[in-house]
This record gives sequence, C-alpha cells and structure tokens, in this order.
Amino acid sequence: MVYKSYYDSPVGRLELVSDGVSLTAVLFENQQDDGTREENTSLAIFKEATQWLDAYFKGDNPEITIPLKPTG
Repeated sequence: MVYKSYYDSPVGRLELVSDGVSLTAVLFENQQDDGTREENTSLAIFKEATQWLDAYFKGDNPEITIPLKPTG
C-alpha cells in the first residue's frame, strides 16, 4: 500500500508519499499522481516529516532522522 499526506509549504502544497514506514517521495501536489495513493494523515512518518519540514522552512538546519526510501 502507498499512502499520502499533504503539507502546505511556502513553495506550495506538497504531497508526502510513504510505504507506511519510510518517506518515499515529496512531490508538488498532483505531480505524478496515478490515483493509487491512499490518504492517511495519521501515520507517524508523516508527523515526523511535517515536524522536519516546519523546522526547515523556519530557517533551521535540522538533522535528517526520517526513514527515507526514495523511489523513481
């Protein structure tokens, strides 16, 4: 299963994509969306990614501790 959640950033709305454990992609909204991603905002990985992005866009340089598994 592939999951998605959204993050409103200063550069536009981002779609966070996950396999349920790792962050697999960060895309602009509707970029490469084949309609198979299930929206699930309660996954821990999305909460971690949101906290990291919040810090990043505030100008901090947070350490990347989020489990990453890039695809594509």
